Amino acid sequence: LCNSAELLDGTWKGQMSDIALAEVAHKRKIDAKKIFDTIATNTFDSKRKMMSVVVNNNPENPIFASITDARYVAVVKGAPEKILDLCDDLRQSNGEIHQLSMEDRHDLQRRARILSESGYRILALAYRPLPSRDDLSPRFVEDRLVFVGFMAIVDPLRDSVRNTVRRLHSAGIAVKMITGDSIGTASAIARQARI
Repeated sequence: LCNSAELLDGTWKGQMSDIALAEVAHKRKIDAKKIFDTIATNTFDSKRKMMSVVVNNNPENPIFASITDARYVAVVKGAPEKILDLCDDLRQSNGEIHQLSMEDRHDLQRRARILSESGYRILALAYRPLPSRDDLSPRFVEDRLVFVGFMAIVDPLRDSVRNTVRRLHSAGIAVKMITGDSIGTASAIARQARI
């Protein structure tokens, strides 16, 4: 749903995180884009650190079966620290929704930090029921969210990275890493690469 990856001639095209999500859905034979009609897309940008799509709520689909009072649903994914700040509620694994307490919020932030420091790229997933499509702006649909969970993605180093870093160090060249990942993920990758 909240994804720009495409399968073209047997090869996935798009952002690595989107490809990872699309591959999981594809392997499980889930084609959310066929199940839901997309009404609007708010593309990812580096300031918001998230993207969202607004879809028709299909009450026959088990994904949003518990949302009976909304014609539309905004699905949001992005940086955990940004998404968690916008969440009011938490959807539990049994489908029940309760208010996101400060204790819940701190626990989720801790879990995201642990995953990040272990080298995973972390995405937070959330949604918002919408009674109408009057305002589809990011400012409106990406607020008062229901937190669903995290997706932890492994992006392994290429085989040649450590050897290349070692050779550069041997030549007296200081290696610097520039990344859009969180500090925890970047630090873990730098350790793996021996930067």
